[in-house]
Amino acid sequence: MADERDKDLPLIVAEILIELHEVRSDIKEMRGDISEMRGDISEMRGDINRLTDAVNDHSLGIRNLTAGIIELVQTNHQLLSVRIDRQDSRISRLEAEKEQGLSK
Repeated sequence: MADERDKDLPLIVAEILIELHEVRSDIKEMRGDISEMRGDISEMRGDINRLTDAVNDHSLGIRNLTAGIIELVQTNHQLLSVRIDRQDSRISRLEAEKEQGLSK
């Protein structure tokens, strides 16, 4: 029986070596995949950073545009108020002149 085990031992060792070689190949392949994934992750981080910057720039642009619109509306409001005041003054003056003309 010991003799039979001794005959099987080289076969068992050979199978173990074959399995180890396959495992080593799988590990090398996984390392390559992991390295590729690291590169992809790094690229994605760069893309995310660029998108974040673009969103921030866009947001800043919208805030600046909004501030500009508000300033324009305020300026137009002031100009309209001045024009309305002028028209009110003209109307008051014309009404006063009309009344003076009627009272003569």
